[in-house]
Amino acid sequence: MAEIYRRPELAAQMATQLLHPGVLDEGLRSGLFLSGMRRTGKTTFLLNDLIPALEEAGALVIYVDFWSDTQTSPAALVLSAVKKTLAELQTPASSLLKKLKRVGGADPVCRRPPRWRTRC
Repeated sequence: MAEIYRRPELAAQMATQLLHPGVLDEGLRSGLFLSGMRRTGKTTFLLNDLIPALEEAGALVIYVDFWSDTQTSPAALVLSAVKKTLAELQTPASSLLKKLKRVGGADPVCRRPPRWRTRC
């Protein structure tokens, strides 16, 4: 296996920009688009540097590989990943829920108006 060129400083800087945008960036924050030639380390950077930096900062990251099932639409793959994450968060013994509680005091109760307040 090839050695991975780690970029933790870049990942930490990008995580900060995504989670805590500056005054001029606040209206622009809607996500991240990473582009480049094939086999140049984009996915490696995401999986080994950026996602861990975002999670360390308290973000809930849902990673979707659009090439994992080329017969399924990207929208369906995203929906499936979100549903899977929400289902895991509803499980009391969820490791993901424990991680969220540890980093930010997350409460699994939905944030709806009081008359609609139910468990997620």
